[in-house]
Amino acid sequence: MLQHMDEVLSHLHTAETPGIVYVPKGRHARLLARFLRNSGVRALAYHKRLRAAKRKRVLASFHTAETHIIVAAAKLPNRKKLRQGRFEVFLNSEEELRGEN
Repeated sequence: MLQHMDEVLSHLHTAETPGIVYVPKGRHARLLARFLRNSGVRALAYHKRLRAAKRKRVLASFHTAETHIIVAAAKLPNRKKLRQGRFEVFLNSEEELRGEN
């Protein structure tokens, strides 16, 4: 199990399969997705403040492998329909996001 933020980031940078990172808040999703993109990872944020059309584009991008990582502040719809071979990481607290847990 991934316990520290540096382990999480290392995993996300080297992951061969697409995946989802769940975070507590929309701002966390935006910040982590931006950080990952700036680090060369194809990542997008997914949260309740996105307009419906944007959420659909994010999901379509993920399902076509254009986006490698979704950083979500909420559970994705139709979670059972995600393709096999994808991973999920849950960062449940501010401390985990800062790498303090």
